[in-house]
Order: sequence, then C-alpha cells, then structure tokens
Amino acid sequence: MRPAVFIGLRLASLLVCCGSLSTLAAASSVNPSLLATTAPESSLSATASSAIYDLDKSILTKPSCESLLTPAAPLMLDKNINLAAQQLDDVLKPLSTLYFRLALSDQPSLSANRRPLLTRCQILLADRLQTIINSAPVQAWLPRALVAQNLDIQQFATRIAALNRQKLAQKQKGLVASIDASIQYHLASSDFSLSIAGANCLTWQNDSVPPTAQLARYLLNEPNAQCRQGLWAAYHLRAQARNQEALEALQAIRKQQANLQKHDNFNDLQLYGTHLASQTERQQFISGLVNSAQVSRTLAVAPWSLYQALAKQPKTALSAMSSDILLNAWRQKLQTLGFDIETTEHGWAIRYQRHLLGILKLYHNDAQPEPTPPKSHAPAQMHIISLAARPSAHAQVVLSYPSSVNSLSQVSQLLGQLAKAIVTISASSQFSLNNHNELIGDSDLLAKEWLIQLLQPVADTWFRAGARDTTLTRYQAHWQLFQAAAALKFYGDDINLASLFTDLFGEAWPNADIAYYGFSSITTGAHQLSQLWAQAMSQQLYQASQDCRQQADMAITQLLVINPQHLPLTTRLAPLLPAASLGNFAIGSSYHVNYAHSSTHPKRTLSLCSKL
Repeated sequence: MRPAVFIGLRLASLLVCCGSLSTLAAASSVNPSLLATTAPESSLSATASSAIYDLDKSILTKPSCESLLTPAAPLMLDKNINLAAQQLDDVLKPLSTLYFRLALSDQPSLSANRRPLLTRCQILLADRLQTIINSAPVQAWLPRALVAQNLDIQQFATRIAALNRQKLAQKQKGLVASIDASIQYHLASSDFSLSIAGANCLTWQNDSVPPTAQLARYLLNEPNAQCRQGLWAAYHLRAQARNQEALEALQAIRKQQANLQKHDNFNDLQLYGTHLASQTERQQFISGLVNSAQVSRTLAVAPWSLYQALAKQPKTALSAMSSDILLNAWRQKLQTLGFDIETTEHGWAIRYQRHLLGILKLYHNDAQPEPTPPKSHAPAQMHIISLAARPSAHAQVVLSYPSSVNSLSQVSQLLGQLAKAIVTISASSQFSLNNHNELIGDSDLLAKEWLIQLLQPVADTWFRAGARDTTLTRYQAHWQLFQAAAALKFYGDDINLASLFTDLFGEAWPNADIAYYGFSSITTGAHQLSQLWAQAMSQQLYQASQDCRQQADMAITQLLVINPQHLPLTTRLAPLLPAASLGNFAIGSSYHVNYAHSSTHPKRTLSLCSKL
C-alpha cells in the first residue's frame, strides 16, 4: 500500500525556501526587536472582512514571530504511540496557524519596509519546524507510527515523513530562495517587448536596445507566421540568457536533494507515494493525454498564432451576474451531496451527517473599508484561518470574491476557490496536519476536481462557452501539459519536448527544449502534472458513473472529500477502477472544455455503478 502523499509546495517549501532575492538579503540583517508586537491581536470572531484586514495589518508584529527567536522547550513524547501523535500535533498547531497568517500577509500590496519582516518570520518558522521534525523523540516515533494500525496516525506519520524528506541545510534554503526570486524577478520585470532589427520581422538583439514593439500586439497584428514564430523564439532566448545560471544552480541543488533521499531525480522525490511516482508512470500518463488530444488536432493552435485565432472568433456576450446568486446555487447542489449548509450572518456553517465540519466566511473583496479603493477585478481567494482537529475543533475558512462575475474565467476561478474551501473544511482527521490540504496533494487535488465536476453544470445554466472560450480553454490545457512536461525534463525525466510540442500545437518549434527558461512555474516542479492527473481522474470517475448519477455523486463525494476511514487514495480508488486506468486515461479530461455538453465526450468504456 503506497501512501497517497504529494509533497506540498507551500508548507513543505518552508523547509527548502522562503523569501525573495532582495528580502532574503535584508532578512539576515533584520533587528529582532522589529518583531516585537506593537499591534493588538486580531479577533477571529469578527466579521470575515475585518478579520482579513486585521490579520494583514498585525501579522508581522505579532508575538508569534518574536517567540520563534527563543529556543523551543525540549520536546517530550509519550511512549504510547497514540498519545505521542496527539502531543506532536499540539506542538505543530501554532506553527500551522502562523504559517496561514504569514501566507495571508504575503501579498503584492505588502509594503517594501515590511517585506523583510515577513521573510525573517518565514525563515524562523522554517527552522523551528525543521528542528521539531529532526528531534530525537520524533525520529524515534516515526518508524512505529508509519506502520500503526490506526490509519489516521499512519497518515499523520506519512506527512511528517514527507516534510522530513524535503529538508535542506540553512545555506541551501537561502540559495534556493535567492534562485527562485531571481527567476521570478527576471520574468516579472520583462516588459514583453523586443527590439526591431529588420524591416519585416522582429528579432532579439540585446536588452540594452530600447523596446519598440509589444510582444502581444505584434503577435496580434503581424500576418507573417514565420515572423511571429521568430519573435516567440526570441523571447525565450532572452529568458534563457537571463535565467540559465540561476536555473542550472537550482537543478544541481534539487538533484543533490533527491540523491540524498535515494531517488534518481527530483521528480521521483516530489511525487513519491503518488500515482505518478515513477518516470514510467509519468510517461504513460502524458502519452494518454496526448493521444486523447489527437481528437482535436485539427483545431490545434500554436502559441504565436493564438491571438490571431481568438481575434477571428466572436466573443461570447455575457451579462454581469451576482456572485451570491451563483454561490447559493452551488450551496443547494452541495446539499444534494450530503452536506447540510446553514446560512449565517457572515457565511455558511457546514455539516455532514449532523457533525459540524467548519465555518466558511464569505465577503466581497470589492467592497473594502475606506480609504481602500474597490478592487473590481480582484480574483476570488480562499484564506485558511484554522484547520480542524476532530472531534474537538472545526475549520475556519474565509472566501473573498468579487460581488459580481461577468466572464467564464471569473466563474471558473470562483468555483475553484469554493471547491478548495469545501475540501479544506471537510477534512476529517483528528490531527490538524492531516487536514492540511497542501500536504495531502494528489488526493486533495482529486477531491477538489471532483467537486468542480459536480458543481460546474450549475454554472452552465447561466454561462455557456462560445467558440473563443472553447479555443482558449483547449489551448490552455495543451499549454499546461507542455509546461508540466518541460518541468519534468528540467528535473531529470527523459522527454522529447520538440515532439510533444508538435503533437499538442500542430507546428514545430526548434527551441522547444529550452522552453522551461521562460516558465515562472519551473521552480514549483511537478505540481502542474499532479493537477492534470487530478483533472483527468475526476472526469474518468464522472464519465464512468453517468448511469447512476445521484448515487455516484454522494458515494464518491464521501469517499474522496470526507474520507471518514482515512484511507490512502490508492486504497480508495482500487475498488472503483482497474489498476491500468490509474495511469492510462482514455478520456483525458483536460482536452474537453468543461463547459461543453456531455455528448462531446468519448463513449464510456467503464461503468462504476455496480461497484458503488
């Protein structure tokens, strides 16, 4: 039995990286006294709106950060494996809460003079977490807990082991942080413009030449496809020139990290325990998606031709709609899945089988207190205030969102954040770390994608995709797969990116093998591939249960989202699907627009109804 654990990119990343290039340097010289509290503790019982703002203002001056400057008390664990697990979780809870508060403060709007404090606090938190995990009592408890009869404890130990595998020396942590920040800076500072060197085509000369044309505008207006492709290649060549040194350093660190843990490459380490743990499994999965994409090969569009393809298609006329109407419709659908959702003054109280799971606080992010100007285009976001620790504590989550939506992308974004919030609230372990959805990984991603599959048809009542939406969605799916494959290649997998690019986009790109130099997501590793796997598996389950829709929706929701028995994902899926289907997908969900009618999907070859 393999533990279904994907090493989270956020809490686990505290062990390997934090901060940015400029702030990391500043953090080393931060005066510890700057962390002393000068602001009152924010109240979590306030309205969702005020809680968000109080948290954002006070987090960097909270006593929690200052307390990390003093050595922790020696950790003592009971000889009883169950009591020891509870004691360890109690030690980790305050760190988890602080982590969420730091994540809430880590916004683009954070002032430059406060960002060094954030970085300093992140570093202190990372060191404290690593000290606890590396302590003798935890290391002695871990082997016994990994084989405990209690599956909840076994799951808890698996997460501790996952964090343990991610550890890096303090110097390496700082280097990874600097590398990541350097890459993000070079890509973010790019103005997406290049200089004209010839009369007809735009090519890259060097960064010192004043820009004379915007990349997007050129791709939209230039009729010559070779010129457009040349510009596309030039942009990535510039990205390579800027990021090659940093990426090669990151590559070396990740390879060393993987080798120390007895893995061939960083992909194997990052995807350890998942359904994509081996290079063979990853290649089979990618091949399955590419094969399913051949259905739409005639509709493929290359990146340098996307703007012109979209411009030729009519834009779907959509009227603005109240987000609250949409959320209420989704709430009603969730209640058909077994949830009992009571509306309160500030959100929802969510129960399942009469047990309170948690509180979802709702507020409009474009109706902020004065003097903050409204953010009419701010996306929906989910913020965790606290995680559940069953049966005594329930989760508290905030969902901030625009008061109205007027595009399919806004609807999709709101639905994704709602699904993530429901999955977070529904986690049923007695240990808060088990309920940390960024560590559950592929199983949590699958639970989220499953809810999206069930809730999306509700939005389809009001929002339907047009030709332009369909083209863009298909392109984004192909591009996401290509980015995921490029990341795998960068970290050591054997993948022919040039061939894959042609298969997905219908045209050749000679520079495909250097594509990852221009991807900001390259530093997150294999996370995108796990997202694709969850999307594909969720649709596989959905399509295979069409003949018993209501029964399947409730049963699979309990299995994937609630998981009352704390079973690993492999164990939960095994009775439903043949083993081969876990790696090979005949459906390939990411190549079919979510908003399309079900009749556009391939014929089902598997039925789950007899197994539910």
